[in-house]
Amino acid sequence: MRKYVGFDGYATKKRAGTEQFIREFVKATGGAFFNNGSYGRRAIRGGSKPSVHGTGRAVDLSYRGSPHSGCGDRKVAEKWINWLADNGDRLMLTMVVDYQPKPFGRAWRCDRGWKKYLVKTVTGGGASWSDWCHVEVDPSVADDADFFKQAFAELKGADTTPPKRNFVPFRGKPIRRGEKDKALVMKIQKVVGAKVDGIFGRKTEAAVMRWQGKHGLQADGWIGSQTWPVISKFFD
Repeated sequence: MRKYVGFDGYATKKRAGTEQFIREFVKATGGAFFNNGSYGRRAIRGGSKPSVHGTGRAVDLSYRGSPHSGCGDRKVAEKWINWLADNGDRLMLTMVVDYQPKPFGRAWRCDRGWKKYLVKTVTGGGASWSDWCHVEVDPSVADDADFFKQAFAELKGADTTPPKRNFVPFRGKPIRRGEKDKALVMKIQKVVGAKVDGIFGRKTEAAVMRWQGKHGLQADGWIGSQTWPVISKFFD
């Protein structure tokens, strides 16, 4: 059994293996996650001890959704977080922290498996806004980009990855009455039950408002950063 390695000294720059792991994972998930921060010399959140991020072996991977990136879907994200732990030995991971589960998050380590935190252990643990996971790679592969290329290729070939969702990132500009992108308007009309003609007029706006109300969203008739992650899940 491998041993967990925490902070083992500062790196001088980003490390090739860790950065390749990030690229491969984001690609494997179809963009369901994005890099929310890898190498950086700083203290742990809420403490004074040095963060493992300073070693160049750690990354925070977020599934936040708009206006940044990621799927914004906890169910999709949880499958991928579990997948990381299930394949932790092949990927030479030493730790995976999943911040969102109540009461205070959970963590997988290479030397003990999953542990649910029953007391406050990590900053943000158990909070609804904790939309990321923290991953640490083994020192032996932190500089080995080829290792991660091969590992992800093998795992993809074994067809063990969770199914990808048809994730469409938010464009950053709300879709509302008068929208000129007819193809996009037609996708929205299909979901909200409006006439599918590509024209975002008063009737489509009213249909969007009714749909938003049914889904617990602000019924303003605009497809903005709050409505997009929900409605885009229903696109064909």
